[in-house]
Amino acid sequence: MAPALRGARGPTPASGLSRRRSDSHGSDGAPRFTLLVEQTTATAGLLTKFARLLDPDLRPPVRAGGLWLVRPDGYVACSSSDTEVIARYLDDVIRPHAVAA
Repeated sequence: MAPALRGARGPTPASGLSRRRSDSHGSDGAPRFTLLVEQTTATAGLLTKFARLLDPDLRPPVRAGGLWLVRPDGYVACSSSDTEVIARYLDDVIRPHAVAA
């Protein structure tokens, strides 16, 4: 299961958020993950590292201090107070774990 922000109110993984279709697509029309988070050096690093996956426009966080990663279909992928949790999730999207044969 995707990581969830412990002790914070807000949407949890697999929760849907009300979003406009335009919120989940980048300027090139490709589906993008969206970050609901305050602008910081760490979040800027996420945008740089995962530029092909993330919409470059940050949305306001649901609650102060929290980070929510929203899939292109509007469902919460994961939530945390640590950008490294979000980075690990996106790393797994890029490089899924190998299945043992």
